[in-house]
Amino acid sequence: MIIPEDIGQQEEIQKIEIPKERPTTRAVKAGFISPELLTRYCKLIGHKYPNHLCTKCNGEDNVIPDVQLE
Repeated sequence: MIIPEDIGQQEEIQKIEIPKERPTTRAVKAGFISPELLTRYCKLIGHKYPNHLCTKCNGEDNVIPDVQLE
């Protein structure tokens, strides 16, 4: 027999155990941020913070793509 209190505790434990995605990652996956906009953002951020990590540049070499900024 399952007790409702046990279900609540189990859900809380699962929330803690599951790593949360960063807000930017969720937005990119959901299509709220276009790849073009993210590329422009990475280019701007890359100048000020060369060691930044993001979903666009998070690779082995962390290359910031070249884009035309207006």
